[in-house]
Amino acid sequence: MSPPSTSSEYQVRITVDTTGHISSMQPEQSLFDDDMQALKQAAPKWRFGVRKVNGVPVPCTTWLRVKFTHTGATHSLEYIGNGPYVELTRIPYPTHLYQWHIAAIFYVHFVVEANGTVDNVRLIQAWTSGGKPIGDAMTDVTKGILRWKAKPMLVDGHPVSTPMIAPVAFFTGNSLDKYDLDYGLRIASDSPNSGQSVTNIPESGTVAPE
Repeated sequence: MSPPSTSSEYQVRITVDTTGHISSMQPEQSLFDDDMQALKQAAPKWRFGVRKVNGVPVPCTTWLRVKFTHTGATHSLEYIGNGPYVELTRIPYPTHLYQWHIAAIFYVHFVVEANGTVDNVRLIQAWTSGGKPIGDAMTDVTKGILRWKAKPMLVDGHPVSTPMIAPVAFFTGNSLDKYDLDYGLRIASDSPNSGQSVTNIPESGTVAPE
């Protein structure tokens, strides 16, 4: 039997009704028939947190981020997060990180505004190979994020401003230490929150499914 394979991330537009259940869903990208079937079987069973306006439950349109795992003939669905739709176009590798073969993951906060623009970008924490400093690389990351295209969440049919968290990763074949179990990634010496790891950062949007 071939080993399990995991797909890239897909985004699915869903409407969550006033009971917390999905009333409609539409993938933003084309899915294979088996993946679509896995989505239709799993997602309707999930129950989400309900958005309220003036204390009254209202429907909410958000985007699921999911991955599919293929094990033989079995296709399973993994929930990644939800929130506004963001087209995560590639950000060029920051020059000095690339020149010095430094791998990096930036955990970045930004806001998808009601008009679909992306702004208020700030770094929460950076991880690099060996904990090396990121220098001015966040400037390049910020410029890339500001070029992302987005669609805002809708609450009771109205677009709303929504904060988000996203990782931005840079790796090359020779930037990783294959002999280190976590590939040598450490909190960068000049990272915000450099004293401790920031994990399990909550994402905005509807509450994750039960």
